[in-house]
Amino acid sequence: MTSPSSGNVADILSVAEKQSIRNVDRMLPSQPVMRKLFQGGDAAFHGALESLLLSVFPTSQVEEKWSLELKPGVSYASLGSDVGTLHFYQFLIRMGGIKRVLELGTYVGVSTLYLAEAVGIDGMVTTVELGEEFFAIAGRNFRHNRMDQRIRPLLGDAAGVLRDLADRGAVFDMVLIDAAKEEYAAMLAPALQCLAPGGLLLADDIFMNGDALNESPATDKGRGVRLLLEKVRLLPADHERVILPIGNGALLVRKPR
Repeated sequence: MTSPSSGNVADILSVAEKQSIRNVDRMLPSQPVMRKLFQGGDAAFHGALESLLLSVFPTSQVEEKWSLELKPGVSYASLGSDVGTLHFYQFLIRMGGIKRVLELGTYVGVSTLYLAEAVGIDGMVTTVELGEEFFAIAGRNFRHNRMDQRIRPLLGDAAGVLRDLADRGAVFDMVLIDAAKEEYAAMLAPALQCLAPGGLLLADDIFMNGDALNESPATDKGRGVRLLLEKVRLLPADHERVILPIGNGALLVRKPR
């Protein structure tokens, strides 16, 4: 049998592997069968994977792209969306011609900056943050990066603000839920109500650091995610939906036209 290093793709898998490999064995690039040709050790794999994933972007760190103020003692990477996910959001916005975005969970405003850049000068991102310190930091980041004209920041509880927007008939092309995981399920209906026909709902942190994978989640956040997923499963078939294993897991739901 030709060795995998010969470049013969048909021979990458052994006869036994071809007969036994299941879908669950090939879901992530870190799984043994998916990294079979990687020549480095375990310690080198994730660094090499990150390097490859970031290789197509003009900048590989958010700090290279934006002038940022962070909360003292807290790194951006510890709580913020990863660079690949942020570019994925931009890809969706530009591909769909999206101009009206509602973001629930601002943090320090980095994801908001990426969203605002993608909607363009004639677009608008409405972003909601409960924490007063994060709200203030985000506002300064918007102004420092000259994106404040495309961003409407709101201070308040994400679920409550979302219900108010839905009651007032607000319409968005995209709703990004990244706050109050405990209330994810309760936010589904008003989020869909706010979406224009054909609009896109995204929910971040669907894996909830592994808790949502547990048969019985250990945290309120994990339980909130699981309740959301059950509600999404029961949506009519014309609501397209998919979960992608990027970052901490991303759920996408497309409202029918």
